Amino acid sequence: DQWRVYTVAHPIQNIYIHAADPLAHRSKLRNKSLMYLLLPLLAVLPLLAWLVHRVVGQGMQRVDAVTQQISERGGKNLNPVDTTGLPSELKAMADNVNHLLHRLDDALQTERALSANAAHELRTPLTVAQLRLTNLLALDLPEAARTEVSAASVALQQLKRRTEKLLQLSRAESGAGLARER
Repeated sequence: DQWRVYTVAHPIQNIYIHAADPLAHRSKLRNKSLMYLLLPLLAVLPLLAWLVHRVVGQGMQRVDAVTQQISERGGKNLNPVDTTGLPSELKAMADNVNHLLHRLDDALQTERALSANAAHELRTPLTVAQLRLTNLLALDLPEAARTEVSAASVALQQLKRRTEKLLQLSRAESGAGLARER
């Protein structure tokens, strides 16, 4: 019970070789080997953990910076997100965000241009129609016709006010109202 025995028989002759090793000696060598293997490992593990933490932290700082940049984007700031230093897996996502921001900027510029153009182009025909209705009211019309022309004039005046508001909104969004020079 205290020895480990290994026996090998000769293939042709009737000879046996026995090798015996005390179990206490084997146990002592096993413990010594484990100590020589585990002690350096235990000493290096905290260093490895710190190194992994630092490397991952540096990588995540760049990801956090891109996250912050994306959260700061809005209708007034649609600049592309800086993708330098990003891992390739996240660079593709950031490139897609940049593409989306570009498309959104184009759509907003188109919308602003359309609303400004529409408001500007509607002012002249609405003013002409308002003048014609005012001239009609100056004529000697029957009371029913005068009431209808007056109602049309009021409706046209409301439409003109809405058009003016649309033009003011497009000027405010473009920053034209904030200019210090003509």
